[in-house]
Amino acid sequence: MKRLLPATLALSIAAMPASADEIADVLRGALEAYEAGDVKTAKEDLDYAQQLLSEISAQSFAGYLPPPLDGWTREDQESSAGIFGGGLSAEALYSNGDTQFTLTLIADSPMIMGMSAMITGAGAALGGKPLRIQRERFIRQDGDLMGIVGNRVLVQASGDAAEEDIVATIDQMDFKAMADF
Repeated sequence: MKRLLPATLALSIAAMPASADEIADVLRGALEAYEAGDVKTAKEDLDYAQQLLSEISAQSFAGYLPPPLDGWTREDQESSAGIFGGGLSAEALYSNGDTQFTLTLIADSPMIMGMSAMITGAGAALGGKPLRIQRERFIRQDGDLMGIVGNRVLVQASGDAAEEDIVATIDQMDFKAMADF
């Protein structure tokens, strides 16, 4: 194990672009600390590099938010990593005059499994209206539209927009690519 970590770090660093960036610098620092016997600092540096990579993933994840429909505008909200037990989130506000809705994406969060049961069964039993978008199950209840894509991404819309506008916006999303993210 002691020889595996430096080799893995060296390969990871070698595979990175030649430009000096913060992640590469932190990984080099972790390797140097490890080789000097400072395991605590090496671990801290690796944790920090992982946090930086998670932030990049969160920014990339926001790319799955669809463009606005004609006549609508989209205002991106902050994307984040590590929320809801370690997941990623992205959010945008869609507006058309005084009508608006917020579309939120949450991936890889433990809370998604509980939400899945609500969408596939209990939600409909509690008066929610089931519907499908791109063969994925969604439920409309109390002005919210929720669905789970690929068993790992929660898609949630809430606001005062007409259901057909929300569905048309969500239908622009590439569910397959999002599930494979």
